[in-house]
Amino acid sequence: MGDRGLAVSLADAPLRGRTLDEIAERGGGRSALLLSWARKPPAGVDKLGLEVGLADAFGRLRTRDAIPFLIANITLQRGLFYRADIWMKTPQVVEGALPAVAALIRIGPEASRSLIRKFPTLSAEDRLAAIFVVSRISGVPEAQDFLNSVIGGARLEAFWARGGAVAVGCGVRNEQFLSRGACEQPDVTTLNDEVFLFMNGKGTGYGMAAADRRPT
Repeated sequence: MGDRGLAVSLADAPLRGRTLDEIAERGGGRSALLLSWARKPPAGVDKLGLEVGLADAFGRLRTRDAIPFLIANITLQRGLFYRADIWMKTPQVVEGALPAVAALIRIGPEASRSLIRKFPTLSAEDRLAAIFVVSRISGVPEAQDFLNSVIGGARLEAFWARGGAVAVGCGVRNEQFLSRGACEQPDVTTLNDEVFLFMNGKGTGYGMAAADRRPT
C-alpha cells in the first residue's frame, strides 16, 4: 500500500482496523511517516478521520514522540457527533470514545509526566481528560501529589463558588435567602481544614498550592 493509500485507509473508519493491524505488523517502520502526518496532514484526506487513525496507531505502537500531538488532541472524539455527556460514562466508554486518551494511557509513565507538566496550560475540558489519563497510569510517583493538588484546587473553587452563589442571591434581596440566614460570610477556617487535609502540607504547583497559601 502506498503512502496516500495508507493515509486514506487510516482516515476511513471501516478500513481503519485492518490498516492498524498492518502498521502494527511493521513495528516502528511507519512511525516517521505517521509523525510527519501529525505535523502536516496530506492533502485530500479527511483530517478528522486521519487524526483519529493516527491516535490509534500511536497507541498501538506506543510512540513516545507522538505525545505532544496526542495532548493537543486529547479530547478528540470518534464518530460524527460530539458527545457532551462523555464524562458521565464509564472509564471503558471514555477510553473507547477518546482515541488520544487511550493512546496516552498505552504509552504509559512518560505520557503521564508530560501531562502533569503541561496541566497548567490546558483548557478546562483538556484538564479533565488529563486527570483521567494520569489516574489510569501506574508507576509515576509524582502522580499522587498532582492528583491531591487538583483535589485541593477543586475544593477551593467550589467553596468560593458556593459563597458567591449565596452573595448573588443576597444582592438581589432574595427574601428566601435572607430568611434562612444564608448571607453570612463563608467560614474560611473550614476551607483551610478541608484543603489542608488533601494537600497534606505539600505544595505541588499544579492546582491549589500549599499550606502557605491557605486563606487566613
